[in-house]
Amino acid sequence: MISDSIATTARFNAFGSALSNGQFLSLAPGERAAVPVALNPVEFAVTPALGVMVVTLDNANSSEHRQAMLLRVHGAEEDDD
Repeated sequence: MISDSIATTARFNAFGSALSNGQFLSLAPGERAAVPVALNPVEFAVTPALGVMVVTLDNANSSEHRQAMLLRVHGAEEDDD
């Protein structure tokens, strides 16, 4: 079973996050795009991000993700891979 849940807690610095955030795009139906995410290695050492949340207002209601999808970031201390 595929799950987008993250089973542990994470820390977050709202004034200087480990991963860039707040990016947004407007896409036509069926269009795809890549959104770059930048890593701040100094902050990642202090508050390692466990993942990013992708939010959309128009996902189909039948989708298992509804309006948000959590994507795990590999390389955090908590990884067991």
